[in-house]
Amino acid sequence: MSEPSRNGGGVSDTGAAFLQDAERRQVTVVFCDLVDSSRLSTRLDPEDLRDVLRAYQARCVEAVRRHDGFVAQYLGDGVVAYFGHPVAREDAAEQAVRAAREMIESVAAMAVDGVALEARAGIATGLAVVGDVLGAGASRQTAITGPVATLAARVQGEAGPGEVMLADSTRKLAFSGFEMADLGERTLKGIDQPVRLWAAGAERQHDTRFEALRDGPTAIVGRAAELGVLTDAWRRSIAGDPQAVLVRGEAGIGKSTLLSAFLEQITIDFTVIAMQCSSRHGQSPLHPVVARMQRILGWVDGVSDEEREERLAAFVGRRGMPTAAPLLREFVAAPAAQDATISAPAAQQRRRATLAALIELMQRNAAIDPVIVLIEDLHWADPSTLEFLGQIQASLGAHRVMLLASSRPEAPRPWMRAGPLTTLDLERLTPEDSRQVVKQAGGEIATPLIEQILDRSDGVPLYLKELARAVAGEGEARRPAGIPLSLHDGLAARLDGLGPAKLTAQVAAVLGRTFAADAVAEIARRNRAAVYGDLDMLEQANLVVRVDRGARREYAFTHALLQEAAYDSLLRGSRKTLHARAALALEALRPDLVAAEPEILAQHHELGGDAFIAARYWLMA
Repeated sequence: MSEPSRNGGGVSDTGAAFLQDAERRQVTVVFCDLVDSSRLSTRLDPEDLRDVLRAYQARCVEAVRRHDGFVAQYLGDGVVAYFGHPVAREDAAEQAVRAAREMIESVAAMAVDGVALEARAGIATGLAVVGDVLGAGASRQTAITGPVATLAARVQGEAGPGEVMLADSTRKLAFSGFEMADLGERTLKGIDQPVRLWAAGAERQHDTRFEALRDGPTAIVGRAAELGVLTDAWRRSIAGDPQAVLVRGEAGIGKSTLLSAFLEQITIDFTVIAMQCSSRHGQSPLHPVVARMQRILGWVDGVSDEEREERLAAFVGRRGMPTAAPLLREFVAAPAAQDATISAPAAQQRRRATLAALIELMQRNAAIDPVIVLIEDLHWADPSTLEFLGQIQASLGAHRVMLLASSRPEAPRPWMRAGPLTTLDLERLTPEDSRQVVKQAGGEIATPLIEQILDRSDGVPLYLKELARAVAGEGEARRPAGIPLSLHDGLAARLDGLGPAKLTAQVAAVLGRTFAADAVAEIARRNRAAVYGDLDMLEQANLVVRVDRGARREYAFTHALLQEAAYDSLLRGSRKTLHARAALALEALRPDLVAAEPEILAQHHELGGDAFIAARYWLMA
């Protein structure tokens, strides 16, 4: 074996381009088809049948795209869509269910010869190899390899007309968003084990993501000091000294848990105006505010126009602001219902008047009961929402209002200039507190398994809970292997958000939790300056942290599970290639490892396919 040729700041050949092909990831598959399409084919002329199928497919495609899915295949009268690919999203399973329900409803609005059409859908979630392209030209399709596609098709076969049926794997991820009916276990063709199926019903309405997931009182561990800060800010707010507090921390650190526990301990009458920012609506002006007002007014699906008007009149009447009705009516209306002929200056003036009316409504409410304006996930907020927050903060005066927000560290913060703000940064839990979280979530777990969970979770409450639940569900006969199903989409979404820098994260993951930048450049066979730029981006996104500020530039993944997610996304062939490169790169860059830590080189050679050299290093170790 020869050392890879280096060229000054880095090496160059095909690099890590092979990583851009297929990869392993969790995906939710939706399989939708027309009910009794064979009957249509015997009744209709082929051209008419083609028009019907095209209209059906167009409606399905529109629903899938609206909910960030990807239409992968057309199989006769069937449509196959992926959620979580090509870009992962934290709510991929919920979006899949929403899209499927919308497809069913949209198709039901179609009719042939006066007879309404019907569709049915099956959904399953699982790990698969995705990204392979099959065929060419018009037959070119993106395929996935794995049992999840077959499972989705089999689940669809069990669904009745107008039904959306889920495998249990999807239900576990989407249960908080929809009513679910347990249909029991079924034996499905080609599936080894019986599968529990669920029928997805109406969507549940929640003000925040945490409210959707909460089950009973909020259990909080290790946040007494932070809870005290919020309690003190609340006391000052209700005494006429309004406070603004930003709870900030990385994903899974427990921001929503803290906020929920704080709200639950309040004993006096108060009003909470809760808003939720969304990754899907980062460019939709004032989306959290509009969505909240729709909920307050009761302008939800199924409510007639006449009833909406009655609810609007009652709302502004109770607050002595009847003149605000026209402004609020337009504000909460669907975009298609808004006046498209109004000029831009007039629209801006109307928006200012609407926001001023909303603030006055809040102030009038505060004269009756203290108000908490709560907005979660500011890192996804659109610029107009941030501007509105600044207006709220500037208008607090002596009103009994507390402005409470949560965000990840990377959130933009222009609204903070509007007035004093307390920033509450949440740190990771101590080992003692982490053990308590594990016991709360998983019950009685053997001490060795608890320590393994702590090692992999790094004090992040969400990771602690999900790993503990996974172990409790598996029994203690095995270690907590793999990443729990519930964490895959969130971790993958963080990696996908990196763009091309994701490839650098995947290469770095081959080296382990801690890695050197020059080794990553050597393995990736890329210019060091480019790799260093990617690592700067990873550091800004809080995926890695620099542990050595010297010339060698060493880094560590901020979470063991992030490193595992990046590594697990690689195909086995890619892993083998990268481990072989890693062995050669470390021998060249770190000759001290031969004597100090030969087991590291042994592992890379073994995973890279060279058992002979690996054995030599293992003997040295």
